[in-house]
Amino acid sequence: MSALDELNSYPHVAILPSSCVGHLMPFLRLAATLVQNHCRVTLITTYPTVSAAECRVICSPFSTFPQITKKQFHLPPFDPSSANSFDPFFLQWEAIRRSAHLLSPLLSSMSPPLSARLRC
Repeated sequence: MSALDELNSYPHVAILPSSCVGHLMPFLRLAATLVQNHCRVTLITTYPTVSAAECRVICSPFSTFPQITKKQFHLPPFDPSSANSFDPFFLQWEAIRRSAHLLSPLLSSMSPPLSARLRC
């Protein structure tokens, strides 16, 4: 079995961490643990990101763990004044909330397909 065939036989998991670096770090540790336990991981990142620090943290695992792939979840723009906040993390959370209907097609388009889907 080739290395690619072996990788494609692993369970495929997608994770979508919250923007804050304090949320990203545990998700990246989870991704690394999953890879070390023979899982294929897709890290879904929101675009645009909130900060340069977030970008640096998100990019860190890809050189160490090439089994982790990145997929961008492009958030459509919205009028921030409709969110009643100027906090960039809240605004991104609100953009994700308003774009939740776009997540299912993104997950369905992944290749190889995800091993399981939970709906909440």
